[in-house]
Parts: sequence; structure tokens; C-alpha cells
Amino acid sequence: MADWAAMVEARDAEIVRLLDLLRYEHERANAATDREEATEQHAEELGAEVSRLRAGLAYETRINWFTTCANCARLLDSCYSETMRADRYRLAWLSARRRDCVNSNHATEALELKNQEITRLRAALAEPRKSTSADPRLEFMGTEEDGGTVFLLAGADGPPRNSPQPSCDN
Repeated sequence: MADWAAMVEARDAEIVRLLDLLRYEHERANAATDREEATEQHAEELGAEVSRLRAGLAYETRINWFTTCANCARLLDSCYSETMRADRYRLAWLSARRRDCVNSNHATEALELKNQEITRLRAALAEPRKSTSADPRLEFMGTEEDGGTVFLLAGADGPPRNSPQPSCDN
């Protein structure tokens, strides 16, 4: 019986080992099934994403090439025109600054000339004048053909006193 009991114990140990192995394989099969279901779900999600992307690609493909090129050309033209406008503005600004600088230099020179003119005029005003230093005198020069008399301011430039008058009879 000892052999029989050893044999039963060996069989029971074999049964426990096989049951453990069966549980382990069952758990592996369940995990594989779960992974397969997760993979299938992920594949379905990716399939939906691929469908969405294909629909977007189909829409993008339907866009007319000319329309796209025209839009790009318009965009480039507007960028170019804005660049040119900015350059013209910058050049106008620089030109205005240069003109202001030149005008400032001319204004300084003009002020210096005016100051010299004012100094000259003040000096001229300070000199005594002949007309203000004595009473004005008129000298009789003769009569005109129509009978009017001609007088000359004394000291003024003119023909000498007793010189013959030019005639217009020639």
C-alpha cells in the first residue's frame, strides 16, 4: 500500500501541477484575447482616423490647382507691394530728413546774412545824414516851356547851376 499511496500522491501532485499549468495557460489565453480585442479596437480607431484623413485628402485634392496658384500669387504680390510701400515710405522719410538738414543749414546761413544786413543798416542809420543835418533848400533852376518853374534840392545831384539845359529840338 505504500506504493499505492505514493502513486496516489504522485498523481495528486501531477494533477496540482497540471491544474496550475492549465490556470497559467488559461490566464495567458485570456491576456492574449484581451490584447487581441484591444488591438482590434485600436485598429478600428485607426481605420476611422484613416477614413477621416482620406476624406480630408480628397477635399484637398479637389482644390483647383489654379486657385491655389492664384492665391499664392496674390499673397506674393501683396507682400511685394507692402515691401515696396515700406521702402518708399522709408526713402521719403530719409529724403525729408535730408531736406530738413539742408534747410536748417540754409536757414542758419540766411540768419547770418540778415544779421549782417541789420548791422550794416544800423551803422548807416548812426551816420549823420545831409538831409537831416540842415534845413532843405530849394534852388531855382529855371522855367519850363509851359511856364512852370523848376526847382532843385540844394546839394542834390543834378546839372550844374548855370549850365545850359539840353534841348529836345534835335
